[in-house]
Amino acid sequence: MGELYGEFNALTQEWTDGIASTMIRTAVGLTTENDEYQWVVFDGPVDALWIENMNTVLDDNMTLCLANGERIKLNAKMHMLFEVQDLAVASPATVSRCGMVYLPPENLGWRPCVTSWTERNLFPAHGLESQPLTEELVAFLLSLFDATIDKGLAFVRSASRELVPTVDSQLVDSLGAFFDSLLPQAGLDLSKPADELKPAVAAMYTFSYIWSIGGSIDEAHWPMFDELVRDLFVEHTQLPNAGDVRDYYVALPSVDFKPWTEVMHEFKFDPKAAFFSMLVPTVDTVQCLCSSQDHPPNLT
Repeated sequence: MGELYGEFNALTQEWTDGIASTMIRTAVGLTTENDEYQWVVFDGPVDALWIENMNTVLDDNMTLCLANGERIKLNAKMHMLFEVQDLAVASPATVSRCGMVYLPPENLGWRPCVTSWTERNLFPAHGLESQPLTEELVAFLLSLFDATIDKGLAFVRSASRELVPTVDSQLVDSLGAFFDSLLPQAGLDLSKPADELKPAVAAMYTFSYIWSIGGSIDEAHWPMFDELVRDLFVEHTQLPNAGDVRDYYVALPSVDFKPWTEVMHEFKFDPKAAFFSMLVPTVDTVQCLCSSQDHPPNLT
């Protein structure tokens, strides 16, 4: 406490400034002179004693109170950042005064990402002109997440090798982005019973799942991922038996899965075109273009 905030010498009663009080006083002076933002970072474990002394700094008073009676008034350009191991000994009063509490991805999981995505993109209360899915369809969509995401992420992390390393939340966010891009093409009539629309929702989710959760694995593990997808979606989606699940796209507004070869354009050689501007269509190029851009597929 003395090294951090300052203390009196027991014999001479002489005051010695601490590290935090010195840095904060200096930062206040810099913001006054240069009108620039200043950050004070505390990196280390939280102690119940020293963190409680920060309560008056973090609340509306914005004042550091020292044992010698000095009051250091912070201003709006001062920021306090705490990089701590945990909050085991921090009181609710301290936590509530922080503007943000960070949770590691391994503790947070993927479900909060899905919850925020559904509230942000599937309900009109968040700025949307209309609701793209009914509450019953959203509940059905969330049940698909619950039934498939954990198994898919476990496969990616344990049974496969990624060409580009990813984190779980990144893959789940990609799935939501894929699903968002497919919704306008589906043209769902929400006046129909939900049971009639669930196959379309399941088909869009299946296609998004294939190209997000399985989008980063290497080619050697595609057959294993193909088996996983067919097992997970056997009750909801009619995938063609032949080939790999990556060989097909969902032909919206129908729920049929059709081969990419049907939308692969015929290559026409232009002798006047520059060599590096030529692109010979193949199944692979069609897959990458249509699954990474706006989905019809539409290559015009």
